[in-house]
Amino acid sequence: MTEPTGLVSSINNNQLYNSSDVINNYFNVISEDDFQLFDSQICSPYHDIQSLVEFYSNTNIPLILSINIRSLSCNHSELMALINHLEINNVLIHAIALQETWNVKYTDLIVIPGYQKFYIKLRTFSNGGGVGIYVRDGITSKIVEVEHSFHERIFESITIELSTSSSKSYISSTVYIDPLQQSKTCQQMTNSNLF
Repeated sequence: MTEPTGLVSSINNNQLYNSSDVINNYFNVISEDDFQLFDSQICSPYHDIQSLVEFYSNTNIPLILSINIRSLSCNHSELMALINHLEINNVLIHAIALQETWNVKYTDLIVIPGYQKFYIKLRTFSNGGGVGIYVRDGITSKIVEVEHSFHERIFESITIELSTSSSKSYISSTVYIDPLQQSKTCQQMTNSNLF
């Protein structure tokens, strides 16, 4: 099978990471014993498709693929081709975190086989932006409500808790900040105590 092509050109915006990274760096809710376990497993490098397969084929750690999709409706088939390519090569993605989902009118048209849930937050007053997370079949998940997590064109995020069959829970977020608003966003976030 050939590699999917459309997402390859923007693969440097993609990131594969263990969701415990979010817990360790942002929420500080794990014990010291757990931190030592996660410390050896946390990774957040950028990968091309070949290196994803080389590094993560047959791994048993929870993997989350993060992609700036630049319109889920337009790039859905290429996303499915990428996931299929990874699965054929024994790379099991537990969740797919997306930024710039844009306006998704019909969620039944963006289903990915093997993924049971799709959490999405979209802009209501303007185009672009939006975030979403697909969750693989067999993984229990729920939304984690985070105060100030979605402000259109300022700070757009969604956070979920994932529980795997090993009864470990992980928290994962995907975040989008519009680059045209980035400097204004930082100022607004500082002034409004969003952090």
